[in-house]
This record gives sequence, C-alpha cells and structure tokens, in this order.
Amino acid sequence: SILDKYYKFLTMEHLMNCLVYKIALLTLATTTLWGCGKEKEVVKAPVIRPVKTVLIHDEQLGSDRNFPGRVDAVQRAQVSFRVSGKLMKIHVKEGQSVEKGDLLAELDPTDYQIILNKRKASYNKAKADYTRGKELIDDGYISRTQFDKLEADFSTAKSNLNQARQDLKYTKLVASFAGVVAKRYIDNFEEVQAKQEIFNLSDVSQVEVKISVPEGVMRLGRESKDKLKAFASFADSSGQRFPLTLKELSTKADQQTQTFEVTFVMDQPDQLILLPGMTANVQIELKSALISEYILLPTTAVKGASDMKPTVFVVDPESSTLQAKVVKVGSMVGSSIQVTEGVTIGDRVVIAGISFMREGDKVSLMKEVEQADPATAP
Repeated sequence: SILDKYYKFLTMEHLMNCLVYKIALLTLATTTLWGCGKEKEVVKAPVIRPVKTVLIHDEQLGSDRNFPGRVDAVQRAQVSFRVSGKLMKIHVKEGQSVEKGDLLAELDPTDYQIILNKRKASYNKAKADYTRGKELIDDGYISRTQFDKLEADFSTAKSNLNQARQDLKYTKLVASFAGVVAKRYIDNFEEVQAKQEIFNLSDVSQVEVKISVPEGVMRLGRESKDKLKAFASFADSSGQRFPLTLKELSTKADQQTQTFEVTFVMDQPDQLILLPGMTANVQIELKSALISEYILLPTTAVKGASDMKPTVFVVDPESSTLQAKVVKVGSMVGSSIQVTEGVTIGDRVVIAGISFMREGDKVSLMKEVEQADPATAP
C-alpha cells in the first residue's frame, strides 16, 4: 500500500542519516586521537655561552705614561787621598762648585817631605857611584858584576825618589773634573787612610733621571728606543717639560719590585738647579715608539683553524656573537704570544675555551671581576 511504501522510505532515510552521523563521529574521533598522539614542536632557545675575554684598548697604543723619577749626576766620584796622614786643611764646603784642578783638601806634608829629602840623598849618592863606575869599568879597575850592582842601585834610588815626590804631591787633593761637592765625609785634623772617602764630587752640567718601569714598557724601550720620546718635569718647574735622551736600559728586573731601571740624561736647565737626590716626574709618549707593532695575547687565545692558520675569536659588540679572525703571530713570550696582524684596538678577544667554540656562537661576557687583565701591547 501507499502507507507501507512511505514507511519504508522513512526508515531508509533514517538509516542513511544515522550512518552519515556515525561516519562523521568516527572521523572526528580519529582526528582527535591522532592530534592527541602527536607531540608539539618545541623551538629551542639558542645557547648563550659565557666567555672570558681581554679588551685591546688604546691605552696600550698611545696613552702617555707617567713614572716617578730621581735625579742623579752623569759623572760622580768618591774623592780620596792616595796616601795616609792627618787632614790639615779643607778648602771647600758641601754644595760648592769647583773646577777641574781646584784644591779640595790637604794632608800634613811633614813626614812626606822628610822621606823625600832622604830619597834625594840616596839618589845623589847612587848617581855619583854610577858615574864613577862607568869610568872605572872602562879602565878595567872594577868587574862587570860590580858595575851592574852600581847601575841597579842607581835605578832603584831614582825610582824611590820619584815615588817620594808623588807621595808628597798626593798630600794635596784636587778635583779631577768640574762639578759640585755633594758630600763631605770627614772633618779637619782627623787621621785618614789612603783611599778613604773624603768628598762626593758630582758633575751636574748634565743630570741623569732614573725611573723604574714594568716589563711591557721595558720591552717597548728595547725595541723602539730610537723613537721613544720622554719628558721630565720637576716640583719647581711650573709645569714646564724638559726633553730627555735615553741613556741606558737595565736588562735585569729588581727582585722585589720586578721592574726595570731606565736611565735618561738631560742638560742642566738654566732656570733650575737640579742636584742628585731630587725627584722628577717622567712622562713617556708611547705613541712615538710605535707600540702597535704587535699585541701580546695569552697563548690560549690563539688556535689553529682547519687550514692551519692561527685564528682568534672576537666578540661582536652588537650581536654578541663570535667572529673568527685569522691572525699573524710572532714569538712566544712566556705564556703569551705576539700577534702582529689580524686584531686591532677595540677588539674583545676570547682567551679561554676556544677549542669548543664556533663562529656565530652566541656569547655573554663574564663579570668584570672574572675578566683577565687587558691585553698587553709592549
């Protein structure tokens, strides 16, 4: 009948709708289950490695360095008598200027004059005997042996006379060069011994200025001494600087301070009186010595790349990433190495753990208290 047909149609439509609904549910469940089983992708944050560095700054390349100095005489001598005796007269005072040959002090010459008189008598007798001997040997009245003895006695007497004259002359102490009596060590009428110090005589027409410098500046001075410029100022020079000329560089460090002594020389200025023992301030212009010929870095800062070229890592200040720079190296200096090319002022060089680093690595700087001292550019 028509009703039966309509009922069957509704039943079939209902079944189809249920089937579609179940398929949709099954698809949704499968999708949900598949989505729950898949792990979410995690974006890893870049590893930021703390690094130990040294900063190459322009202090090593041109800043003036100041050092305390002391004044000394270019020429100085401890003046003494060559003979012993009683000091009879002192002719100069401390601080007095003297010329070469000026009389400084005298010993009592009495004993030396007596010796000289005796030597003169002995010389005269020996000379007369020798003169007669020459006549007698020619006539055959004395043997050759006797004449040789007369000749030897005459030579001895002559030598003794000359010695007595010198000893008498040495009772007068004279200045061996022009200078200033810096110190007197003995008073008048005292007994003095030969070679005992009487005066300290200093030539201050030129003066030495001595300073103590660390190893880096010492190395610079030895390598660039012809280009090194230095100036001295003094307490009463009103800020005026006087040019210095390098004279000597010590090659051995002081055991206590581990510094090296450097000696400069300068003419005595007209407007000042510089004496031994005075203090000075010495300013060294490091730029003039071309200190940039090489920079001294720890050996731990340099490694061999795959092409065997020496390489260092420099921190880019903007991106805080590592940049590899090929460098040229020189000689080893203790635990450091000379870098002659490849780095420059302002570069911050990594000095530890470079074997585990690659170019482009993100880094952070260690705290200042953990950083090494600045690189040395001697």
